[in-house]
Amino acid sequence: MEVLDLPSPEVQAEWHVKTVYFSINPAAYDQNIVKDEWGKFRQQRKRTLQ
Repeated sequence: MEVLDLPSPEVQAEWHVKTVYFSINPAAYDQNIVKDEWGKFRQQRKRTLQ
């Protein structure tokens, strides 16, 4: 059984992206997985507003 460090930024970032719940660790939002996911939505929104 794998033990995860739940409050770690990496685990929280993945959890945030998969569930859309907010992370309890603010450093999670600095992870690339979160930035990449948010980038997708920014581009979609930009196209919609044009």
